[in-house]
Amino acid sequence: MTDLLPTRDLRFLLFEVFGLAGILDAPAFEGHDREGIADMLEMARQMALEVFAPCAADMDAEEPVLLPDGGGVRVHPAAAPALATYIEAGFLS
Repeated sequence: MTDLLPTRDLRFLLFEVFGLAGILDAPAFEGHDREGIADMLEMARQMALEVFAPCAADMDAEEPVLLPDGGGVRVHPAAAPALATYIEAGFLS
């Protein structure tokens, strides 16, 4: 089976092209390393495949609608659990 979301190329870009290793040496990123970044990318990959991909077609078919008078935005019901998973995994922070 073909991997639809390989992280190998992304890791290459981040570390070899954009120099993320040097950025991670900065005090602001203490505690982060190449392995942690790879783990985070794999978690995002799994979430994309298991949580977002199954509802993507439905969410594309029913685009968000801006409600009148600043009443917010109506989105497909599948968006709430997918976004909750994203937030719970810590990606919002």
